[in-house]
Amino acid sequence: MRHLLVISTAVVILCSVQAQESAFCASKAQNPPFKANLEVVKEDSQSQQKQPAKSQSEKLETAAKKPETTKKPSDETPPISSTDPTQKKPLLGGMLKEKIKAAEENPEVVDVLRKSDMTKIGAKTFYKDFAGIRFAKYFTVGQRVEIIQQAKPIDAYVLDAKAIRYLGVNNNGNVRQWDTAGQYRSQITPLFTRAYGTQITMDNPNNSSGQVTQIRYTLDYRDVYREYYPKWPNLGMSKWVQNEVMMIHGMRIPGINWYYTVNLGYRYSEISESNTDANPTKAGFENRHTYLANIALAPSDTFEWFGQFEYFKSRRPLSTFSYSPDHFYARTEFRFKSKDQKTSIVPGLSYSTDLYYPLKNRFEKYEMSLRVGRDFTERLSATTQLMYVLSLRDEPDNTAPEYGTTPRPIKDSAAWIGVENRVSYKFWNDFYYQAGVDLSCGTNMSDFDNWATFLGIEYYKPGLLRANFGWHANYYYNVDDLLNTIGFKVFVFM
Repeated sequence: MRHLLVISTAVVILCSVQAQESAFCASKAQNPPFKANLEVVKEDSQSQQKQPAKSQSEKLETAAKKPETTKKPSDETPPISSTDPTQKKPLLGGMLKEKIKAAEENPEVVDVLRKSDMTKIGAKTFYKDFAGIRFAKYFTVGQRVEIIQQAKPIDAYVLDAKAIRYLGVNNNGNVRQWDTAGQYRSQITPLFTRAYGTQITMDNPNNSSGQVTQIRYTLDYRDVYREYYPKWPNLGMSKWVQNEVMMIHGMRIPGINWYYTVNLGYRYSEISESNTDANPTKAGFENRHTYLANIALAPSDTFEWFGQFEYFKSRRPLSTFSYSPDHFYARTEFRFKSKDQKTSIVPGLSYSTDLYYPLKNRFEKYEMSLRVGRDFTERLSATTQLMYVLSLRDEPDNTAPEYGTTPRPIKDSAAWIGVENRVSYKFWNDFYYQAGVDLSCGTNMSDFDNWATFLGIEYYKPGLLRANFGWHANYYYNVDDLLNTIGFKVFVFM
């Protein structure tokens, strides 16, 4: 019943979207698509024919620097007259559209909160607001539904393959073999996630102080299937209920004219496994307290630095044994853009570690990436990203009932390099074709090497509706296995 209710709610919302979409048709400004990924860095996919496409915040900044410059009719949405009865005011939208109108009346109001996403295809950074449909003066609401299948990264498959050898011990006390193509093929199953959530934002739409401050609350519910298969085949599904509060602040620093954005947040998560009650150790129920911090600093239009930090403390209050891991994650990026704003180069580095207190076990992961994007025309854009990933597992306290009282230490590693290519083409109004070809190769175990193709279509109407559907096909050529996955995402008023 819960799933039927969610689906029916989504249908009602989508019908409302179609009924009110005409309110936005007066806008002649073309907006780039927003790639559905809830990451921190968001990139644009378009550029103008004679000059680069400008994000809304950049348009406002240009207006503030040159208030006397005549604007082209196609550069932004014309203001709506409050006295002309032939012009209809938009029923939907949020802080961004209201600040654009305020900037037209007063060029001093130029700062708009910025949110970014690395999955964006193209060269330019796309900034958007966090607002949704405004039911009250200081509150906006947004909704999302996601149904996603995806292949796991190579390092996850490699570490699982090595761990399975230690989890199964034969009658002679020897580690069993896990080294055939058929056994490896049994690991290649998609990770399936079904999620939906509501986002409520509190802000002041009439803020004219040159800065933006918002408080955002997000309720997220998701089911994750086969997360640990076949390493732990009994853990078929886990349920996640998450409550997050985020404070977002952005402004231009007086004197040096640098723009910064800071996000500080807290998330409480409850995770329950499907076999929690059947497990005698009661280790299947977990709660997490997560603390988040993101900062972006832009000294100029051609450079921006981004930093991200995350920490959570995990506890299993129902467990019969003490187990409370700590998780640390940090990432930094340097975003360079050409003067014409049509080319971007973004090197990035991230590090994470999990400490499984009170055990001495530890898991570490390093990721390095180099992303190059290019806007070739107003409709066509492309991105190439190179990646190197190294995962390290050190378990000196590894024990199992079959081992008796003697631990069997595990010290494994998994590394791979890959390239991801994406192309986006706007073929009609707000519809976009997407395609890609990827290649991933392990450096210390090649059984899970694969190449993949991607096809997708997206509809994006800013502030109103964003929906996309995509298909992936991963071919693991060394074990002769083909994995097909699909993904569907809908964001309403976000």
